[in-house]
Amino acid sequence: MRKCKVQRILPLCLILVMCLTANMLGGCGIHVGGLQMEWPESEKQTPQAISIVAGIHEYTPAVSFDTEAIKKQIYEACYTYGNVSLVVADGEPFVAYNFEIKKPDKNIDGSKRRQLAKGNAQQILTEFPKACAKTEEYDPLTAISLSADTLQSSQDGTEHTMIICDSGLSTTSYLNFLESNLFETPVETIVSKLEELHAIPELESVDIIWIGLSKTCGAQPSLDSDHKYKLQELWEAILTAGGAKSVTFDKSPVPREGYSGNLPPCSTVPIESNNPDFASSIVQQTIPEVIKWDGNSNVRFQGDSAAFVDENAAERELAPIGKYLKSNPQKSVYIFGMTASIFGGDSNIPLAEARARACQQLLVSKGVPESQMSCVGLGQLPNQQRVDDLDENGMQIEELAQKNRAVIIVDSESPLVAILLKSLENLE
Repeated sequence: MRKCKVQRILPLCLILVMCLTANMLGGCGIHVGGLQMEWPESEKQTPQAISIVAGIHEYTPAVSFDTEAIKKQIYEACYTYGNVSLVVADGEPFVAYNFEIKKPDKNIDGSKRRQLAKGNAQQILTEFPKACAKTEEYDPLTAISLSADTLQSSQDGTEHTMIICDSGLSTTSYLNFLESNLFETPVETIVSKLEELHAIPELESVDIIWIGLSKTCGAQPSLDSDHKYKLQELWEAILTAGGAKSVTFDKSPVPREGYSGNLPPCSTVPIESNNPDFASSIVQQTIPEVIKWDGNSNVRFQGDSAAFVDENAAERELAPIGKYLKSNPQKSVYIFGMTASIFGGDSNIPLAEARARACQQLLVSKGVPESQMSCVGLGQLPNQQRVDDLDENGMQIEELAQKNRAVIIVDSESPLVAILLKSLENLE
């Protein structure tokens, strides 16, 4: 963990020089308004500690501090002689800035105090754009814990506010959307596991404002309404479990403009389409990156068999895929088969592959060249698309087992293909 350096705000005359200098320097693409900012009139008396968590990577829209809410929080921290910190959420989150606002040596009147607060806030807002990610991937969960630690270290009697600017789609550490199918895993299961790992941030007495949750840019696929809902439900449960005083998700529109400058590599999180109306999103030249049919869909199989429960229903469901592949002979897909977990059982790879091939042959019968489809059986091997479907006694949880009795079609160009194939390395 990198150490942070507490910085004391400089006298106002030097602040203005630094403001002009900082505006001429490049940064990581964090946006700040012009020098002539409109500052809030509300002035609290209790010291305010403000910590901002910024997810700085190429697939989350660039943070903009030119918002009334953020400027108000920073100004009030300066006016009350509190703290303002910035935590960068990359693969190894770190405190980029931690400003401690000191009282003047002499008593000053209200006008002078407001003037100093505005100048201090301006200095902070011109320093923040210099922060940049250093480590590949990103880990908002650890960043939130680090931000909480920074807040809790402030003086006694201070009110704490955390502002999170991030999509929430973490790609490393305990909460990893690349390794586990967190969108389908019950929230209570995830929270319970994080509690076992002592990975829940300690957020007692902290008010949390989250800006840009589920907002993406660049190559990261957008989330549909169902995935957005599940993502918010998950993070709200984690923050609440940590004892947060309040949790607010700011729904204001966020531009899709990404960060400028050189950033360390970050993976995209595959977003599967399992909506009954997915077919409407398949047109002649486009297809969802990931399409999944589980045991509750029209593409389901008889027990311990590769025979469809209803072949006609499966045929109708797969028809849009066939139409797309025939219209795009240069394109190809992988068809992955999975099975529910059986405690102490074998991998079930042959059955899973047979189910994938049943889908392939159905498409072949409709004129799709077999060469455009690769079939792989994953059985019950751990992988990014699975959920934990066994209870503590090793018995199947039927609702979750149905999610694992699945066939998944993935565009061959998707990074998810390599992730799923890597799970085969777990075979002895």
